[in-house]
Amino acid sequence: MEWPRLRTRASRGIHPALALVMGCAACRELPAGPARATPIISFTLLAGESTQVATITEAARADSTLPSEPRPIDPARVRLSVLDDAGLPYPLIPLDTAGHYRVSISPRAGATYRLAGTIESVPVAAQTTVPGAFAITTPAGDTITGDDGMVTLVTLQVPLRYDAAGVTTVECRVVQVTGKVTSCGGGSYGSGTLVFLRDPAPGTVLFLAYNRDAAEWLTRATPRGNVTGAFGGFGSALTARRNVLAP
Repeated sequence: MEWPRLRTRASRGIHPALALVMGCAACRELPAGPARATPIISFTLLAGESTQVATITEAARADSTLPSEPRPIDPARVRLSVLDDAGLPYPLIPLDTAGHYRVSISPRAGATYRLAGTIESVPVAAQTTVPGAFAITTPAGDTITGDDGMVTLVTLQVPLRYDAAGVTTVECRVVQVTGKVTSCGGGSYGSGTLVFLRDPAPGTVLFLAYNRDAAEWLTRATPRGNVTGAFGGFGSALTARRNVLAP
């Protein structure tokens, strides 16, 4: 079943790469029976990062099919861990920001990880495999400039090409020195187009190479989850970075 996406706001103090992929929640038609708010999990493992962050919320009302204002779940009711491919558990620890959890694990390219545990004593489970490889071939340099693409009155348009294994979709974000975050497009199946606004503030371009689990949860107009026992997406991604200078 597919439900409309609902984004949540990233919290201060969380690594920008993590904050960018935490925002997604959704709604469902609740079955008849005892009222129980629907848990909503948004969790994308980023290879190369030592700390991962998940959001865990629930529908605002147990009888609502449109949880437009999801609320945090009492951390005492959440007992979840990430298990690596050797079966070692890494527990999710609640952060000061309500609804946010961290886990200290550094995912590896090509490895498989499981999410397991309970929410309100109900078993929750999911599995994801990190993409095997991601390498940007165009633009090739460490810094993107007007020489890499076509300059218009308000944008810089740059072709994107990459080699990858296990990657479904690539998204691009610009994190400027001012703290402003903007999208710059992305691509699928090895190519696409990047569109940068001609903002004078320099920035860092973050590329997120999602596996299918993450792509179907984070990039679809109607997200598709892979978590049992809750509604949510447990995916993974590889990352790459470039600098960008306005032409």
